[in-house]
Amino acid sequence: MFDFSVMVDAVNKFGSPLYFYDSEIIKSKARNLMNAFSYRPFLPLYACKANTNPHIIRIMLGEGYGVDATSPGEAHIALSAGLKPDNVFLTGSNLSVDDMKWALDKGVTLNLDSISQVETFGRSFGGLPDKRIWLRYNPDFGAGGFDKITTSGPESKFGIREEDFVEALNTAKKYGVVIKGIHTHIGSMLFDDAPSIAAFERLLFWAEKIETVEDLDAGGGIGVLYEEKHQKFPLERFGKQLSVMLESFSVKTKRRPRLLIECGRFLVAESGVFLCTVTALKKTKKRTLVGVDTGFTHFIRPALYGARHRVQNISRTGSDEILCTIVGNICESTDVLASDVVIRRPEVGDILAFYTAGAYCFSMASVYNGRPLPSEVLFENGSFRLIRMRGDFGSLSVGVLPF
Repeated sequence: MFDFSVMVDAVNKFGSPLYFYDSEIIKSKARNLMNAFSYRPFLPLYACKANTNPHIIRIMLGEGYGVDATSPGEAHIALSAGLKPDNVFLTGSNLSVDDMKWALDKGVTLNLDSISQVETFGRSFGGLPDKRIWLRYNPDFGAGGFDKITTSGPESKFGIREEDFVEALNTAKKYGVVIKGIHTHIGSMLFDDAPSIAAFERLLFWAEKIETVEDLDAGGGIGVLYEEKHQKFPLERFGKQLSVMLESFSVKTKRRPRLLIECGRFLVAESGVFLCTVTALKKTKKRTLVGVDTGFTHFIRPALYGARHRVQNISRTGSDEILCTIVGNICESTDVLASDVVIRRPEVGDILAFYTAGAYCFSMASVYNGRPLPSEVLFENGSFRLIRMRGDFGSLSVGVLPF
């Protein structure tokens, strides 16, 4: 439970809007995931696209995690935070030759997701002594909270489809490229483990055929409870089932591959609160609008996905509540942070808290409309500290050459 007074103090000290993270929640989630799997060797990965702040990544490093990165930039942040290269895995889409070369030079594992990418890698780097890669497998089905976060299936841009996998293996063989690992990730916001177990069964099928495979990445996508309708993912059952499957695989093949799981949202979403301040109140014929000092540039999930986050007015107590819609300061009609929510009756200057904001919130923020990025604050060992400065107007022109 977040302490309202502490969050108000953070806003008073560092300004509004800001992101507030609780390190103990992150550590607790990290340990829950680690302990759910009895099979060893096991390396859980933090899917850092959820939140790329290096201070968050450092917490994961302290909990024994590696990092799943989606770009050289994310991998660079992970390395800068102290990760060893062999614990950083670059699962990118449509990587350029320069992207691949960067990963090879840094010692980061490359995970390729198309025959074309394997061909490009083979032509460009097949003559190098260390030419070991992962392949991202698409089992021809996907799952997820909704279509936009389903990352596998017949028409998905992600992964090598079942019917194309042999050709991908033959392409790698043509260039002497060794397949060190295979990976699948079927979608996000999963509340049922059955699709992930089915995908992992296919991963084991291919691992049995590819004797060079040392790593098996079962993906992630474990859902979190943004709304009351969401059900808790059966993590313990999932961990037990995958562990049993791998033990059977080891007995059958006399091989013991390393298991990897990649989670981002599950690890950090519930640790974060987005804090902003009421700047205006307006009534229309149908509703009350509450205007705040931020917008979808800082908190895009509601506008992008139609996502709903629980919100509270932490400046007020009592039972005087209103039904309202919370809108931002961006010049777009879609700049709505919460529609038809009940909060304690606000006044200008009150602080609103949007919960479950630790993942895919700051990491997706922009400076559209010339609104600099908010600050980030970490609560740790009983006190809070600034882990990212608020952007200023000067930051809007970084990289622009002089006239």
